[in-house]
Amino acid sequence: MTDSANSDHAENAEAPDDHDGSPDIAFTARVSGRRLRWHDDPQTTVSFDGSEGFRSRSHSDRVGLPKTVRARHTYRDVTVDYRLECALPESPPETPPDSEPGS
Repeated sequence: MTDSANSDHAENAEAPDDHDGSPDIAFTARVSGRRLRWHDDPQTTVSFDGSEGFRSRSHSDRVGLPKTVRARHTYRDVTVDYRLECALPESPPETPPDSEPGS
């Protein structure tokens, strides 16, 4: 089997770029295996929940897997690199003022 490289993107709002171009939070993961097989067609989604003003994106690079995998097909020598990035809002969310001493 010839290796194939694919990329998937999911974005919510704007890309997480701040003044220096880097995200505030980044998570990366790598999964690899000699053999990978699904009994049923996988149903996947990527969603971002949270407060307004957060800018997030995700990206995956695949080797040995097509963009859409098939059930009951064996994929060999696969690797998936996944990255999730998030930039925090420019201004912090409002917090209630502290109560005054003695009250």
